[in-house]
Order: sequence, then C-alpha cells, then structure tokens
Amino acid sequence: MQISPNTNLSEWSEEWFKEILDNDQGEELFFDFKEGINSQDPKHNHNIRKAVTSFANTLGGFIIFGIKDKASVSGWARLSGIADTTNFSKELTNKISGGKVVPHVFFDGPRIISVQYNGSAYNVLVIKIASSELKPHAIISDSDGLLEFWMRGSATAMAATYPYLTKMIEESSDLRNLLAALYLDSEYIDSFSKKMIIPEKDRETAIPVVRINALVNSEQSSQIITKIPTDIPLINLIWQLREQIEVVNSFRDMMIARRPLPLSNGKQENKNDNDQVAALVPKVKEITTKIRKHLLEKYAGVREWINIVQSKK
Repeated sequence: MQISPNTNLSEWSEEWFKEILDNDQGEELFFDFKEGINSQDPKHNHNIRKAVTSFANTLGGFIIFGIKDKASVSGWARLSGIADTTNFSKELTNKISGGKVVPHVFFDGPRIISVQYNGSAYNVLVIKIASSELKPHAIISDSDGLLEFWMRGSATAMAATYPYLTKMIEESSDLRNLLAALYLDSEYIDSFSKKMIIPEKDRETAIPVVRINALVNSEQSSQIITKIPTDIPLINLIWQLREQIEVVNSFRDMMIARRPLPLSNGKQENKNDNDQVAALVPKVKEITTKIRKHLLEKYAGVREWINIVQSKK
C-alpha cells in the first residue's frame, strides 16, 4: 500500500488494515492512528486536534480511528474498533471546532470498513484531511488559551517551526485577500451583467456599452486557482464563469466589428447577438451566486476579509 495526499478514501480497504496489523506498521507522514473518538480525556481530545491541524497545515493525510498506535501494544492487539459509528462525524466536528481549532478544519468521510478478526467484526473509520488553503490552523490551548501550531513530521505531529509558520501566514494572507476580491468581483459581475442586456425594441441597432472586465478573467484568478488546488468545486465555478463571460464579450465584440460594415442583414445579426447575450446573462448570474454561496460556506471568515480589503481602498 502506498499512501499519499492523492489517495482517495474509496481506496482504503480491509486488506490494507490487515496489512497494517500484520506488519505492525507505525504512523507515517500521511496517516495517523487513533484508538477512538469517545473520550472526555483532555489529552486524548488534544491529540486528535494535533493530528487534524498538523495534516491541514502540511500536505494533508488520513486519520484512522479504531486502531491503536504501536506505542503500547503491537500487531492485531492494536485493533480496537469503533462501537458507535452513527454519531462519529458529529463528535469529531465538535472536537475540532467549537472554538478549539481556528480556523475550522473540514474533513472528508468517514469511510467505515469492517475488519474481521477471531470471529468478530471491528469497525475501522478513516477520514481524509486535505492540505488547507487557510493554513495556519491553530489549537486553542485548554490550559491558558494560547495558540498552538502543528505541522506533520515523518511519523507524528510536531511543533511548527518559525520559518514555516511565517510562510503559512504570508501565503494565507495573500489567499484571503484574493478570495475576498473574488467575492466582490462576483457581486460586480452580477450587477454589471444586467447592463449588458439591451431592451428588445433596441436590439437591432444598439450594442452593449463595454465588455465585462472582471478579476475572474484576469491573471488574479489564475493566482487563486494555484492557491486552492484541493477546492475543486470553486475552481470549476471560476472556469465556468470565465467561459460564460468570454462568450458574452465575444458577441459584443462581433457587434462592434460589424457596425461599420455595409451588411444587408446587419440589423438581424445584431438582434441575434443581443438575444444571445440576453440568454447568457442569467447563466452568468447563476454562477456568481454559486461562487458567493460556496465562499460563505467553506471560508467562514470571508465577510471579515471583505471588510479588510474594502478598508484598504
């Protein structure tokens, strides 16, 4: 088994866990073991937060619940299983949010796999933590309220080094400014695109005044895409919006190019192109709405970042 950040949750199988236990395999760069999720022990909860934030702050990885680390036991004695899988997601979310991890870390899963051993079935759960676009994520210490920053070492979580922490903060600040700008840009496109629609009675002679010039069609959107490689839904929305705007602009450009030409059917062509623009604008508005909704749901602080961006103007 070769585990990497590109491994999918669907690839995990009973055979992989049997291999881990047969070989008494320890934790590695991309996966971590936790005995369970149900515990009131502050140290246990803190260790879960350490694992989650260390993966989010580095390259991403997987946390396996229901198998103990090899520090105290070995081989198949490490298999503990998770008795209650129904409330697992809720309990884990509570442990890594609620003011304990900032900003909040999202996870995929869990994938529940039944492992057979000595006539019994043990539920082993795997979650995937992606390398976060909003790093650094910090744990708020229970004892003094101070922030702890963790990164992933070769086989465990380790305190983030100062140079790495500084780099994360700088990159995160750049991304937050870009995401705030993208939100504002979607609002601009939403309102401006309506002005591209010529009243039906004037479509044979009138032409939209200017092209839609937006961040999403500039180099800045390419910068955003390179900084959010794991946010596939947002990347897809950016490309869809870019494509629709380019089509709208192309119809407007054709009308401009046609204006000085002595065409017998020029007015009809003009109307056809204006009709096309009018049909495309609702699609543009639909995508801009989806972008804002996605940003608000995934990047909880986006409204605050918008205020910061606007205050700098």
